[in-house]
Amino acid sequence: MFYIVETHEAPGSIDISAPGRTRLTPGSQGPMESMNGIKIRAVLIALFAFYIAPIVPLTVITSAQNFFGAADPTGQRIPIWQSAASLMLLWFWAVAPVGSGYLAAKIAGQQPLFHGLIAGIIGGLFAVLWGNGMWAFELALALLVISCGLFGGWLWRCRSLTR
Repeated sequence: MFYIVETHEAPGSIDISAPGRTRLTPGSQGPMESMNGIKIRAVLIALFAFYIAPIVPLTVITSAQNFFGAADPTGQRIPIWQSAASLMLLWFWAVAPVGSGYLAAKIAGQQPLFHGLIAGIIGGLFAVLWGNGMWAFELALALLVISCGLFGGWLWRCRSLTR
């Protein structure tokens, strides 16, 4: 539940018995819940759901033997697009940003593009810190992830407008 602090000295809400006291009214936002319209809890839940929680299942699926084109029993190398690494790259570079942007926008309920953009920016930071390539590749990767997060917020906005 979200709260806002209101004073009794405000016009229209004067309470003579308790001057200077504050109260929290339901339906508003408190200082930890929102920062300039960003619902931090919505962004954190979305990032956890699409970046942190899938790490264990993806690690199990992509066992160390098959990761990055390890040799199969016949002695031939598996191409990178057929290895388990492509699954992880697809997840963290495309699916997770779109999903986290969508979920952040859905949970927030307001400003869906802004929440999708924030989820994309944080996801872009994860992607850049995870890799260690050239700066141009890292920049392109960050822009891709940010745009995917924004796309997820846009998907929620379009879906919510059609209801």
